[in-house]
Amino acid sequence: MNGTELLLGLGRIDAALVAEAAETPPRRATRRWAALAACLVLALGLGAAALRHQNSARADPNPHRPVNHWTEDMRADRYFQYGDGTGVSSSSGSSVAPWAESRDFSGERAAWEAEGILPVMAEHLLFDAAGYYNADGSLYSVQLGWYRRPQAGERLEDAYSDLVLTAGRAAVPQISDVVSVELDADGRVVSPAITVTERDGVYIVGERGSTGGGTLTWQTDAGWYQLSGSWNDSYDDLVLLLDWFWAHPLDFDRFSVGRGDRITQGTLADCPEAAPYLPDFAALGYGVRESESVTLRNGRFERLEVCHTDAGGTHCLWWVVDAAPDYYERKEALGAADALTYEQVAAALREGQHVTFL
Repeated sequence: MNGTELLLGLGRIDAALVAEAAETPPRRATRRWAALAACLVLALGLGAAALRHQNSARADPNPHRPVNHWTEDMRADRYFQYGDGTGVSSSSGSSVAPWAESRDFSGERAAWEAEGILPVMAEHLLFDAAGYYNADGSLYSVQLGWYRRPQAGERLEDAYSDLVLTAGRAAVPQISDVVSVELDADGRVVSPAITVTERDGVYIVGERGSTGGGTLTWQTDAGWYQLSGSWNDSYDDLVLLLDWFWAHPLDFDRFSVGRGDRITQGTLADCPEAAPYLPDFAALGYGVRESESVTLRNGRFERLEVCHTDAGGTHCLWWVVDAAPDYYERKEALGAADALTYEQVAAALREGQHVTFL
């Protein structure tokens, strides 16, 4: 790796841990773990009901739905005041990806903050920025994400945050790994918890999440925007970003297809430099390769994830090699591999089900 400091992760997963993980909020779905998604599906971010007043947010809203009128002192929760979001999510998946190419702009954070293009989000240590493009090179959409995770001594509910902005020159059909609907206790579909707010002649659509968070969607002459927050993000968090991008619309020309880093998927054959960092899975009793994901940045290796199982498929050994570890991964690294002790490894597996080292 020509002296590059690598981060490696080792984890063991059995059926009980898979069930436990299903109840745990995802660590980072937008970039780090996107390769693990089972599928992609094309879905409208607002849902059919919210977009019945056409793609333009200036069109007349549903005449049967009350409309809030924005004031400078309006509380953030008024953007989400209708519906209780108490339905149960039911999901299904498909495999559709509408863009032909993507580019990564995550390294522009500091420069764009200094220029006033992005808000300064000091507590959100992780940041992603990506542009997605059609086959003709035109911009499909832009996605910006700010993430915060608990550190030592912090509780999950006090520190977890996923704030994501999706934007485009026109309304953007959303990409998700599932299609979800809300069901009541009797299994009937619950109408989305939609609130419409008129602000400066523009209709902002707020939709509450079933487990917290929600989305705010609007469209002006400057483009189409949708903000989403995780289960742990407050309405104030979302409205702060709404106010920022209301006053600072994105310059979509900064996301021209020729700019940014080209992110592609490859195979282990594309990155022989990673081979020395892979264990002998068969010798460890994990001889069946279940999955393999390799990420290349501008044609050069950046990250690989492989999952090997034992012959019976009961246990999985998940191995990750990362040439560009993020802040949290560096913080949790126990040190160099040749200096690890059994006690360190055992304690790390008890606490987090994985071991991270250099």
